[in-house]
Amino acid sequence: MQFGCLYIPAFPAWVFEHADPAARTAPVVVIASGKVIAVSRRIRSTGITEGIPAERAERLAPEGTLLRHRDASLEQAAWEDVLQDINTYTPFLEPDLPGRLYVKPFAGIREVTCRFRAQTALAPHRSTALLGALRAGEGHMLAIRSRYVRIFLDRFDVERLAGLHFSEELIEQLPMFGFDTLGAALGLAPRHLRAQFGEEGERFYRLIHPSDETPVALYTPPPAIRRAYEFDHPCSEPGELLPALEYVLRQAAAELKGHGAQRVKIILHDRLRPSACTCRVLPEASNDPRRLLNTAAMLLERMLEPGSTVQVVELELGSLRTMQPAQGVLFFQRPPVEKAVRTVHRRYPDVLRRPATAPDAVFEEDRASFEPFE
Repeated sequence: MQFGCLYIPAFPAWVFEHADPAARTAPVVVIASGKVIAVSRRIRSTGITEGIPAERAERLAPEGTLLRHRDASLEQAAWEDVLQDINTYTPFLEPDLPGRLYVKPFAGIREVTCRFRAQTALAPHRSTALLGALRAGEGHMLAIRSRYVRIFLDRFDVERLAGLHFSEELIEQLPMFGFDTLGAALGLAPRHLRAQFGEEGERFYRLIHPSDETPVALYTPPPAIRRAYEFDHPCSEPGELLPALEYVLRQAAAELKGHGAQRVKIILHDRLRPSACTCRVLPEASNDPRRLLNTAAMLLERMLEPGSTVQVVELELGSLRTMQPAQGVLFFQRPPVEKAVRTVHRRYPDVLRRPATAPDAVFEEDRASFEPFE
């Protein structure tokens, strides 16, 4: 039995690189609770690593680096898009956490690994495949056969366990006792590890001593709304396709019923060519038909090529989220400033400032200043 593990390192930064147009050509540093949680690979050499304070990362970041605050809902929507993509290749996949999943090996796994810039490994056990994914290069796949598992563990440094969120205590103390690789620690008994590191020691033992494991289960996709429109004759002009797209979108939007969609996907089918699809993850869930239609129309225009024809246009609204009810009003009101400020602050953190006064300051120049907007 073979297990595959697909791992996208620095997944929060990877999400912004794919969902934020400004981040597609610039490195990204993702911040949460005042600390760095993810960094684009291209600027790791500058000294910016996970766990350092956000202020230090801002000082070390080269010019053009984008600082972003973590967006959990955006990450979940992007992860669901990845799962749906892989689900078109195989029904056997189990998501572990955003950015990491287990699959039953399939024919297109190399192509998926390269396209997502992921790290993938195939091994006889889940834990070995997980360790192999940590060792694989970006966009590459590592295959570990049963007879080479011990050699692989002998070459796996304990300090690499930081990628699996093991504590600094375990990572620092094992080499002090002479166990600088996983292979060297194979002789440790569970009671030794439990006495020294508690529950974390037991987790470490199960990692390097995998037992018989159940096969990868079938994946159940999250709910989504799909609608399609089939033309009597193949179409190629936007003037013919846009009315049909608007028709199916309004049908789909009417079924949201208190939910909002954060992922919009367009699929164009043609009898003579393979189907083409594209997807967009929105910064936040929306049930506004106009906004969803603008996004869908933009995707459609990007997909149309000279000479291409379309027989069926299909729309999918995914990553459904429950929308908070709001009290309606009779008269027009200007959009709240707070929403615009939050949007700017999310894209450009620490750029906005607000005035602060100190009337009792001794010097005139200290009586007014600008402080960061939280």
